[in-house]
Amino acid sequence: MKSLFKKSTDSISVAAVPMRYQYSFAVMFVYFTISSAFAGSAIGTIITDPTGQYNYMPAGINDNAQVVGWYGGSFVASFEYSNGIYTTINNPNGQTSASGINNNGQIVGTFYTNEFNNAYGFVYSNGVYTTLSGPSDNYNGGFTIANGINNLGDVVGNYLNSELQRYGFIYSNGVYTTINDPNASVDSHNGLITEATGINDSGQIVGTYSDVNGASHGFEYNNGVYTTIDHPSTVFSYSYGTQLTGINNNGQIVGFFTGSDGREYGFEYTNGVFKTLSYPNPFDEQAGPGDGTFIQGINNNGQLIGYYATHNNIVSFITSADSIISSGPPVPVPAAIWLFASALSGLLCITRRSKKAN
Repeated sequence: MKSLFKKSTDSISVAAVPMRYQYSFAVMFVYFTISSAFAGSAIGTIITDPTGQYNYMPAGINDNAQVVGWYGGSFVASFEYSNGIYTTINNPNGQTSASGINNNGQIVGTFYTNEFNNAYGFVYSNGVYTTLSGPSDNYNGGFTIANGINNLGDVVGNYLNSELQRYGFIYSNGVYTTINDPNASVDSHNGLITEATGINDSGQIVGTYSDVNGASHGFEYNNGVYTTIDHPSTVFSYSYGTQLTGINNNGQIVGFFTGSDGREYGFEYTNGVFKTLSYPNPFDEQAGPGDGTFIQGINNNGQLIGYYATHNNIVSFITSADSIISSGPPVPVPAAIWLFASALSGLLCITRRSKKAN
């Protein structure tokens, strides 16, 4: 998710502001920095179960704004959403979770069997399901998750080995290749080593890996090179951190991270610049740790899909960076005090200069 309002004080020079405005500028800067939210209403399309029974979770979007995802409770089923019409997608071999769709209408996802103890990826194209089973997938009965597909039909995901460790893969032209970030730790204790979540037509892959403490980090894989991508405001802890979920042909990467307040925030990352995204809470319920904004994908037109979740409520959406209010995690109190003191110090310097000039 992205934001209407971008916090960009780096592009503002105080020296360029007329002296008579510098006091107001300093006060506004302090207020803006300490404030943790910017109120507003989201603009976008809400994705919801037309029967009102289930929460729909979007997972993939193509350039035609066709969305796929899943819903359910004691069972899992999938949907495709296009031009206001919902179509159920169910692999006949098991309970189904759709996770990606390309511009050719090919859908990837996962079906579960044996009470969710086994899983297999699939590609759904022209009414035909093709089963995917990752490389070295020697876990008892198999466990392969398919996450994304590009317009060339290349699929990325992850698989479980006999030691219950998950590794990423790319499936291209009938060949599986393991994706494993060199910074990932087999001692992460949470079972996730490397997971590939998105791929564009240039073959750039994004995903998540776990460090020795079980914290999550984002990565991009391009031409044999792994690059770690973590939002600078991330607070890392076991099973929390930065997670990347998608990349488009323009190189725009999306995902979400855990902030200093324990909540999740979305982001878009382009050319080394992060845009922090936070969907306005539409519920009466107060958001708590683990709640927040989860961006799940981006198409080549810059349309984003995701959901905002609290402990008891979920709202799913299609939107864009410029149609959502942006805010980041609140500044920790010591930092806020330091900023306030810095602003006051600057103001005193300005006052002294004015007196000397007089």
